[in-house]
Amino acid sequence: MDKVRKAMNKEDRLSHVIAVDEDLAYFSPYCRHTSQGAVDKPNKSFRIVWDGSTKQRFDDVMLNDVTPTDKEATITFGQTERLFDRDLYNLRVSYPDALKYL
Repeated sequence: MDKVRKAMNKEDRLSHVIAVDEDLAYFSPYCRHTSQGAVDKPNKSFRIVWDGSTKQRFDDVMLNDVTPTDKEATITFGQTERLFDRDLYNLRVSYPDALKYL
């Protein structure tokens, strides 16, 4: 229980959660009552996780349903692919007969 308390205090400190009465979440159009869980892996920090897509009733509106994604920036990895291609080309030129594993 101490791990959960510590993790929830951190989430509250970072303004990721707010503790309210269950009735307020039901009547507010802005509050979401989201199920949470915890992940506790060896050699990793304990963390709180939540699911923004599972519906308990057919008329539930989940966070993932109302989050617009059309104006989000595309996911790019900078110059990673170009640098990889360059390194692969240089490897093939330097060692043309060697077997290369990718």
